[in-house]
Amino acid sequence: MLKCLKRNGFRRLQASVRAMPSQLPRSSIFFRNNSSEGKPPSSSGSPSANPPSPSSTTSADKSQAHPVSIPNTDALQDANTGVVRRMSFKKPLRAIFEVGGNLSVVAVMLLLHSLFSYKYVTPLNVPQKERKTLVILGSGWGAISLLRDIDPSSFNIVLVSPRDYFLFTPLLPSCTVGTLQTTSIIDPLPWIIRGYSNGLKYHQAECKSVDPKSKTITIGSAPSAPDTEESVIHYDYLVTAVGAENQTFGIEGVKKYGHFLKEAGDAEKIKLKIVEILQELRFNKALSKDDVDRLSHIVVVGGGPTGAEFAAEMQDFIDEDIQECYPDVHPHLHVSLIEASPNILAMFTKSLIDYTRALFKKMHIKVMTKAVVKDVSKDSLAVEFVNAAGGKSISQIPYGLLVWAAGIKARPITMQMISTVPEQKGARKGLLVDEYLAVKGMSDVYAIGDCAFSGLAATAQVAHQQGEALAINLNVLAKQDSLQRELESLHRISHSEKVDDRIAAIENELLHMSVKPFAYRHQGALAYIGDDKAVAEMHLPFMKKTIPISGTLTYYFWRMVYLFELISTKTRVSVLFNWLTTRLFGRSLTNL
Repeated sequence: MLKCLKRNGFRRLQASVRAMPSQLPRSSIFFRNNSSEGKPPSSSGSPSANPPSPSSTTSADKSQAHPVSIPNTDALQDANTGVVRRMSFKKPLRAIFEVGGNLSVVAVMLLLHSLFSYKYVTPLNVPQKERKTLVILGSGWGAISLLRDIDPSSFNIVLVSPRDYFLFTPLLPSCTVGTLQTTSIIDPLPWIIRGYSNGLKYHQAECKSVDPKSKTITIGSAPSAPDTEESVIHYDYLVTAVGAENQTFGIEGVKKYGHFLKEAGDAEKIKLKIVEILQELRFNKALSKDDVDRLSHIVVVGGGPTGAEFAAEMQDFIDEDIQECYPDVHPHLHVSLIEASPNILAMFTKSLIDYTRALFKKMHIKVMTKAVVKDVSKDSLAVEFVNAAGGKSISQIPYGLLVWAAGIKARPITMQMISTVPEQKGARKGLLVDEYLAVKGMSDVYAIGDCAFSGLAATAQVAHQQGEALAINLNVLAKQDSLQRELESLHRISHSEKVDDRIAAIENELLHMSVKPFAYRHQGALAYIGDDKAVAEMHLPFMKKTIPISGTLTYYFWRMVYLFELISTKTRVSVLFNWLTTRLFGRSLTNL
């Protein structure tokens, strides 16, 4: 596959032009056609016309081996129409426009980011021995937002996380098919905390238990840090932002045979599995028809943003790159999206849900709603369907790749904390918190992000805002402690007019200083749905309404927002460069 991907750009473009018939219209050279006219002619096993049910077979003999031929990929020409398929230098004028447009967008975004995103916090410069110890668990959205807004001169900060980087999870589905490189959406923790040299310690470890009575945590080894010795850390304030883990609903085969999409390593495993499937389909001539049908079926369980975006990215990859590098395999590949509820992307308005389903149908992504997975085996999964009359039936659906994005559940450390205090009795989804994000029943313990249950959705947007709000409140607590210490010292010295004025000023400041309850501000929602299209809900607070938008312009808006939300210039430039190289030369998907 690497050889195929390297044979791109102008070299393959020139070869294809030389192979074209003289009467071919010039406008057809770079025409990117995702409609039915641009699909290969319908044949047995092809999902191009009407996608077959996942368990259906074609009229071909099932015992017949799948013939595989290796065509000349320098100039691929449709045998029926004579039209040369789209080469990897996709629509040069559009690509040039995107280069200039994206560079302009990123320049504007960097300028706006430098002007408005920086929140200056006046450092208290509390002496080291007087600082309270703030322990932060995790390195996700909540923890990093907290770190970026906390006053590092007010606390002795201890960061504990088995993962030594921050992962920009909204773009993780793009990494599974090579649209983006995984390293492009990662910011190493040493880089993030480089300005915290005075009073920050980092432990690459996993928190094993929390004792709220003694105000201690026990940390130990993690898969990413197997040599970490067990130790105990005391805290004055504890913030748990450990996130959540994948929900499997007790189906044992999910962990054994499925692929999750929550961490950077998950994206890499999916990428390698896709390469393995493509090579098996192309080079194994002993495959039976049943084997081909099974391997060619990519099944996604979970119709939320992660599942829908992966399905869209996978279908883009099939239509744009696999069609070029694996033209004999391309007609067999198809994607199915399984969702237990009546709708995919249920958090969006009905108009956007309908738009997404219509586009998925056009792209030949099979959507199965009201479908509950009951069992997962090595080669198939049992799915229970509910028909319009309320009847239930179970079907076996074969698959070559199973991606599981069907929700989250609390991590073991979260469940351990829940079990320690009676105020958390009955909590299942996460730690119960009050309006100040304080954990109920635990003194000086806070929870943010997916590990906290506050009635809000488990999204990056919520975790980000919670981290910012908690940082502000902790800074206020540190300021109160500092003023209280100063007030006590002033009371111990002989009074004078100057001292009395300072005492009065401090008391007045303390009187008007308080922490604020967390108030979530919904800023909208975004999802990429394939074919250079996206859906979004733009929240307009001044109008007190949410506007649904969709289409190609929304896709560029989606890109602009995520370029802005990336937390470093390094990741912004890397993501932009990946997008441009993908547009010009295709995706990079190898088993290196």
